[in-house]
Amino acid sequence: MLSYILRRILWMIPTLWIVATLAFLLMRAAPGGPFDAERKLPPSIEKNIKAKYHYDEPLTKQYLRYLWGIVRLDFGPSLKLQGRSVNEIIAEALPYSLTLGGLALFLSLVVGVLIGAIAAARQNSPLDYAVMVVALAGISIPTFVIGPLLIIVFVFILRVLPVAQWGGPSHLVMPVITLAAPFAAYIARLMRAGMLDVLNQPFIKAARAKGLSECAVIYRHALKVAILPVVTFLGPASAQILTGSVVVEKIFNLPGLGRFFVNSAFNRDHTVALGVALLYCVMLLVFNLLVDISYAFLDPRIRYK
Repeated sequence: MLSYILRRILWMIPTLWIVATLAFLLMRAAPGGPFDAERKLPPSIEKNIKAKYHYDEPLTKQYLRYLWGIVRLDFGPSLKLQGRSVNEIIAEALPYSLTLGGLALFLSLVVGVLIGAIAAARQNSPLDYAVMVVALAGISIPTFVIGPLLIIVFVFILRVLPVAQWGGPSHLVMPVITLAAPFAAYIARLMRAGMLDVLNQPFIKAARAKGLSECAVIYRHALKVAILPVVTFLGPASAQILTGSVVVEKIFNLPGLGRFFVNSAFNRDHTVALGVALLYCVMLLVFNLLVDISYAFLDPRIRYK
């Protein structure tokens, strides 16, 4: 297991290099530049600005400077937010996105696994159909519709929750539900499919033949194997949900990382866009590694050599 983990960590290095290189080239190939404006800057001022941020250097030298900054974990200054570095922006905004994403991930996992297992245990019953209809609605309805609907119900009709911004626990209720809804729906469907497959396996029939209750069969024997598809989904989903949702942060005016990422794309703030993209890539690789490691603990048939 240890050698497998070390190999996977070593493979992350060329993967990150490829992602960093492609991101750098795509940002530079995009139309427009970070110093373009409606009113053309005087040539002397534009020249000084480009010299300050090393944009007057050949592209190869800029690329090598960019890679050296990644090695030193220094993504450089923001090209649009004066006096602020990319590291400072990430350090400021990431905790908000992680808090929102962590709560949404926990909620989606608990709700999705629970209702998916219940639906599988009551296959073809009204409860099963109801759960699947709700899950389909959660997948089909986008977050930019769920968020405003929750605001209308809980803010303007019931008047029990604050509308937006970051504050106490009550400010997080609607954003967390909005972000968790589609993921909970996906997990519920995966859990139901995995559970139905496992419930037909011989070891489940043997457990029932021993006289175990249906609840013990499901939660002591079937759950660990049936949850494997959910664990696979959690790899990329965790990285996506923990970096925060751009739409959710916009709807509820949250100071998360998604807002900076969107603004950097619109404003051609290359350094911020590249820093956030690499952060997402690192999280994706780490969570996929954790998912692969967890397989060996959930299913004793899986071994890594």
